[in-house]
Amino acid sequence: MPQVGICKFCIQEKKLVASHIILKCFYKIKTLGRMVAVDSQKQRIDKKNYQNGLKEPLLCRECDNQLGILDGYANKILFDIIPNREVKVFNGPGKTYLLNATEFDYNKLRKFFISLVWRASICKSESFSLGKYEEIALKILKNEIPADKELFLPLIFRKNTNTSADRITAFFKGTLFGKHMCHFRFSNYEIAIITNTKNSADDNAMNNFKRMFSRDQILVIETTEKTSFDDKLISNVIEIRKAKH
Repeated sequence: MPQVGICKFCIQEKKLVASHIILKCFYKIKTLGRMVAVDSQKQRIDKKNYQNGLKEPLLCRECDNQLGILDGYANKILFDIIPNREVKVFNGPGKTYLLNATEFDYNKLRKFFISLVWRASICKSESFSLGKYEEIALKILKNEIPADKELFLPLIFRKNTNTSADRITAFFKGTLFGKHMCHFRFSNYEIAIITNTKNSADDNAMNNFKRMFSRDQILVIETTEKTSFDDKLISNVIEIRKAKH
């Protein structure tokens, strides 16, 4: 039986659907029964929630479908458009993908990233919280207030380290130049969403980040180096493989 409760988006009592925190179309790993959920506090794969990803009865079907439009658009940009817009801008081992203003809808794509971090914040089984910015994000998504360009800055990186970690879907907390962010991992992408870019520890660096995602362009830098988090993810994949046999 569908659960009845208050939809987190429209704030009305309705039948709730099991809403994915990260849309299922971003899950690309086919082994391990689609191992995707990661405990954001302990930064490890959550063995209790790996089947089909982390999902909770948070939204009514109408609101879930409304946010799903943003998910579908982002899926098209990330997996169809960006890989075919390769431009070498900087010297180095990686590549840089460039989209100009005519190739993407800035408002629509930015709202997708805001919806992503908002869903992570309202998820009951995770420890991540936007605090006062949770309500701000919701009001932006509902067009009740304009989207302050200083808030919810997304940075998009393509992962190309040829490891199983590149295909795992996860999200966790972090900081960048003293500013809080939510870090997402899914199928060859890392997304860092900085909650508030004002008064950072390095304003010059933050201004460069702002140029990576603006109304005029999107720059996506491909990274070919493993991080310590890659090693943690792979270690947990191996651990869970052993537990399944």
